[in-house]
Amino acid sequence: MTPLERRYRRLLTSYPKEHRARHEEEMIAVLLAGSSPGQRRPTARDAFDVLRGGLAIRLHRAVKPEARRQWHDAVNLAALIAPIALFIGLLFRAAAYTGRALPAFVREEALQLLELVVFALPYGLVALLAWLGRPRASPCCPSLCAP
Repeated sequence: MTPLERRYRRLLTSYPKEHRARHEEEMIAVLLAGSSPGQRRPTARDAFDVLRGGLAIRLHRAVKPEARRQWHDAVNLAALIAPIALFIGLLFRAAAYTGRALPAFVREEALQLLELVVFALPYGLVALLAWLGRPRASPCCPSLCAP
């Protein structure tokens, strides 16, 4: 066993025992195949990647499916409520501008009102589509909308 392999095996202790029993040899083979000739220590990137992977698997196993579902539901609810709150806030702001703009109907204030309404409409649309159950309505966050 080379010093590099020994160090990789030491890093792999960050993975759960059952996972190592099934995948350790394959992981060692991949890590050694990707190393440079004569390399004696894992690169910082490899060490970080191995430790990160082990921690991710441990955390994934620690969270029960019920808890994951609750977090998923909470994120979905927040994704629905946040645009509605922003939309309502911007509508109140637009209404305030309307109250000032109507008596004299100054051009600058009318443009500000139009700008606010145009800025607020996408929030209302996102909230409406989420309410109607259109999971692919928002291409910016597909991971939140995945069923």
